[in-house]
Amino acid sequence: MDSLKEKWQKYFKKAQEIVAPLVGKLKQQLQDLLKKKPIRKTLIIIGSFFVLFGLWGSIHYSKAATLDRYLKARSASGHTFENIKEYMVWDDTNELITNDEAQYTKFSRLKTSAKKRSLRQKLLSAKASDKLYLKSIGHKFFFFPDYRLAMKPLKLTLKTNISGLDVLLNGKKIATSDSDNYHVTVAHLPVDNYTFALDGIHNGKEVEFSKNYDGKHQTVNMDLAFKNFTVKSNLSDGNLYFGKRKFLPFQMDNIMLITILLWEINRFMLRKNFQMGQLSLTSNL
Repeated sequence: MDSLKEKWQKYFKKAQEIVAPLVGKLKQQLQDLLKKKPIRKTLIIIGSFFVLFGLWGSIHYSKAATLDRYLKARSASGHTFENIKEYMVWDDTNELITNDEAQYTKFSRLKTSAKKRSLRQKLLSAKASDKLYLKSIGHKFFFFPDYRLAMKPLKLTLKTNISGLDVLLNGKKIATSDSDNYHVTVAHLPVDNYTFALDGIHNGKEVEFSKNYDGKHQTVNMDLAFKNFTVKSNLSDGNLYFGKRKFLPFQMDNIMLITILLWEINRFMLRKNFQMGQLSLTSNL
């Protein structure tokens, strides 16, 4: 072992003797090169460029600057989602939110400076546990963070006991109920305000019913109940209203059998126009 060690030491010493002069010459040549003005100017220019580029990038790609560009886009006229979609990603995949995924969402335009300031303050302090927050999904030019608005996906389920009705989400049809224990789920929705609606004919009666997502319960219960009752009046004629819905003109001694949604109204009104004015009779159910 000692002899092998001595051999390696000899080889290492010889290598040093050969390499040392080469390193010295290379060092001297580099120093001579730097003394030349054109080379020195070029290096100064390149160095200055990288310094300025670094300063610009650290500002342009910062959280605050990215958020300001998002707020400016959301305040612009036109289709709001088209203006902001380059900034919007899913929290779970880091992928951009597509038009198809946002088709049921109504992104509202920020029309006032007060709303912009409020949202800016909220998002700057938002954390990963919040529904919407600033998140770096990579790097720009290998150095600068690529911040986007990360949104946690929302999953909503509608439940209804009436079959044969169109199910709409924010005014767009998503399904048709086909049983008295019907469920439909829409996944990967952007966080926003949503309204489910049922529309169609049930037992010969028109059904129009809507309910808002309350921001808490992801199952929207739209089980419906119906109520039958009769209305009789001694007016010779008039119009019968249930909530905002107008039924056929009412006639004296005509007992009307009415079927309505139990949750649709809480009172009805009989209205008749005279030459001197209008008479309205209201009764609670």
